[in-house]
Amino acid sequence: MKKLLLLLSINFLTFKLIACVCEPTSITQQFLTADFVAVADITETFNNEEGKYFYKVNLNIDQQYKGDKSINSINVGGYSGLDKNIYSSCEIKLISGSKWLIFGYKNKDGNLTTGMCSVYRAEKFYLDQLKALPILEILKNQKELLKSNYPRFETGIEYNVPKTYVTGKISDYMLVSIKLDSNAKISNINFLTSDNPIAKQRVEKTIKKFNFKAFLDKHKISYSKGYLYVIELYPYTSMVEPDLKLYK
Repeated sequence: MKKLLLLLSINFLTFKLIACVCEPTSITQQFLTADFVAVADITETFNNEEGKYFYKVNLNIDQQYKGDKSINSINVGGYSGLDKNIYSSCEIKLISGSKWLIFGYKNKDGNLTTGMCSVYRAEKFYLDQLKALPILEILKNQKELLKSNYPRFETGIEYNVPKTYVTGKISDYMLVSIKLDSNAKISNINFLTSDNPIAKQRVEKTIKKFNFKAFLDKHKISYSKGYLYVIELYPYTSMVEPDLKLYK
C-alpha cells in the first residue's frame, strides 16, 4: 500500500488545511499487501455518514485480480459532500461514471477500504505508465502468493540492482519470485518475465546477497512453512556506460 506522508496541517477557527503526498511504491508491492485488486467503474457515490471519515461507493467490476468475487462496493477515505470546512489533499472523491484501478484493504472490522494512495485512474495512458495491467495479469496467476502475509515495506533490493544496457523490444521491468524454505533460505529463484540473460545473472547475484530472514523477522512475518516473495525491478537502462555491454 502506498504510504501516506503528512506534510502540513494548519487548524484555524473556521477551517482545517491538510496536505499530503503518497510515498511511491510498486504495483507488485501493493498487490501483495492488498486484500482486493480490481479495475472497476464507479456506479454510485454516497455521502459520508455523520462523523465518519469514509464514504461508500458502489462498483461494477471490469477486471478483478485479487479478492472476494462478490464485492460490489468499497469505503473510500475522504469527505463526500459532508464537511465544507475541511480542505485536504489526503483524500479523493470517486465520482459516479469514473473508472479506477483500486487496491482495497480490510480494516480491523473486516470492512474493505481504499484511499488516495491506493487508487489510479484507469485510463490507458496512466496504466501504461505504471505497467499495471501486464504486471497484475502475471501476479494473479501466482496462486501461492495468496497464501502468505506480506510486509508493507519493500525489501530494498528494488533500488540496488545493477543496470544492464539493452536495445530492442524487451520489457523495462522484471518480476522475480523468490521461494524461501522454513529457515528463510532461498530455495528457488524464478523469473516471471522475459528477461535479458545478463540482467538475470546480475539480479540473481544481488538477490542471493540479501538477508531475507532478517527482513521477515523485522516485520514479524512467519516463514515456518516456507515463504514466497515477488519483487518488481527495473534493471535496464538505455544509457551507455563504460562497464555496460550492448546486448541486442
